[in-house]
Amino acid sequence: MSNNWVVNGKKSATGKPLLANDPHLPLQMPSIFWEFHVDSPELKAAGAGLPATPNVVIGHNDRIAWGLTASIVDGDDLFVERVNPDNPSQYAYEDKWLDGEIVREEIVVKGRKEPVVEEVLITRHGPVISPAIKGETRTLALRSVILERAHQTQAGVMLMAARNWDEFREALRIWPAPSQNFAYADVDGNIGYQLAGFVPVRSKGYGIIPMPGWTGEYEWTGWVPFDELPSAFNPSTNWIASANNKIVDDDYPHFLSAESIDSPRQERIIEMLEEKEKLSIEDFRRMQADQLSLPARELVPRMLQLEPKDEWGRRALTFIRAWDHVVAADSVAACVFEGFYTHLVRKALEEKIGSWSDFYMGRGIHPLKPGGEFFVSCYSWLMSKIKDRKKWFAGKSWTEAMEEALASATAELRGLMGDDVSQWQWGRLHRQTFRHVMGQTRALSRLFNRGPVPVGGDSNTVWQASYAPYHGYDLRGSTASYRQIIDLGGFDNSLAVIPSGQSGHPGSRHYGDMIRMWQKVEYHPMLWERTSVEREARGRLVLQPRGSDGAEGA
Repeated sequence: MSNNWVVNGKKSATGKPLLANDPHLPLQMPSIFWEFHVDSPELKAAGAGLPATPNVVIGHNDRIAWGLTASIVDGDDLFVERVNPDNPSQYAYEDKWLDGEIVREEIVVKGRKEPVVEEVLITRHGPVISPAIKGETRTLALRSVILERAHQTQAGVMLMAARNWDEFREALRIWPAPSQNFAYADVDGNIGYQLAGFVPVRSKGYGIIPMPGWTGEYEWTGWVPFDELPSAFNPSTNWIASANNKIVDDDYPHFLSAESIDSPRQERIIEMLEEKEKLSIEDFRRMQADQLSLPARELVPRMLQLEPKDEWGRRALTFIRAWDHVVAADSVAACVFEGFYTHLVRKALEEKIGSWSDFYMGRGIHPLKPGGEFFVSCYSWLMSKIKDRKKWFAGKSWTEAMEEALASATAELRGLMGDDVSQWQWGRLHRQTFRHVMGQTRALSRLFNRGPVPVGGDSNTVWQASYAPYHGYDLRGSTASYRQIIDLGGFDNSLAVIPSGQSGHPGSRHYGDMIRMWQKVEYHPMLWERTSVEREARGRLVLQPRGSDGAEGA
């Protein structure tokens, strides 16, 4: 999940491109991203990267700038394998038994003398993962782009060194996964977009459900050629934007995915891009902070037609009636709307699938998959049912279901925050806690964790702040894990912020010193020229090889 957008000089108040990016991920301590600046005779770049990786993932060099968002391309298929009952290391393929590879994994578990041993069968389609899926009786192998030979580091270094659009695309040509929407701008005034990542070509089907692996009918036959992937260069709109939305029309000749993330964020970004003739850095900051809900614009008129049967519903609607549709942390109406929306989605699901609705509302199915993504992107689904399936509920209308949803929502909010409706602020329920893996125990939580802090927004606002209702309203899903605004007319004018701090040491003053800046959508200068960096430096760490000049290293 993420947002990025870029405008050219015709659309920019500076006369040069401006590029913004805020990747959305669940937050943690230390921060997922850290900011760094490479300055050497051979290479110069600045932005954000991942600890232990050598390249700037999002940022700029002295010629170009780039940002990325997840493109939601389907690069994973499950194959049902037939294992030889007389030899569990063999599997069937086209009327033959093939020898698979057995990988022995020894997992050391605290409190056990002997490790837990897992023997994983790897077929031509990938590793067999079904033993990790509770209740799965089939033998399922995972074919995934992410298991292909990786060139991300090489692509990342080439990206840092790229001087123009052609070299930028050459770097992305070898980017295998995860598939990303890359936004581009350069000092010459050009802007562009490129989908990067290997996209499978399937001989049959779309891999949406597990396919028989023994027939050979559903194999991957290669990759969509890079030059046939979606791209754009200097479009007539004078802007480019992506927010995990559908990126191609239905007539695009290659299959990318059966799903994409709901489009309210993308629609709102475009709305703001077209509001003004020229956009400034301050406009971009306002856009990254935007919490106006397009779904609320559409649903609120329906809410105002309801006739609540209790005084709490009527009180709640008085706040909705005066609402500006901004999901602000201090908003009563936002709190009422989010509660109503959550209860309405649950009621619509329960009508058809009963207790399975818990999964769609965020209940996890595995420690590695702690929550589903349906609720994050279900608004279009809900509205399509309201408009097209008038008899969705047995024995009652959508209006009656909405009145019930409002009643159950206000009852829940009373239980959580009391009877004074004026105190039902969204930020009292919707909070971000910055958790460290060592802070899971209560004794260590105060040392390693930070927060909670109240946060506005939801999964459909540009400042995405998603939650999983099965676990409550706290911000547990994706949100801005880094923000940058890059000015191609003067890199020292660029801005950035990460959610927590640069240091991973809880005793450092830089462990969580950006939390309030992040919460208030404030930034620090993203300095570029070495003289500027040296002037503003607050400390220096020198690393030397052991024994160099007699030093042990610092």
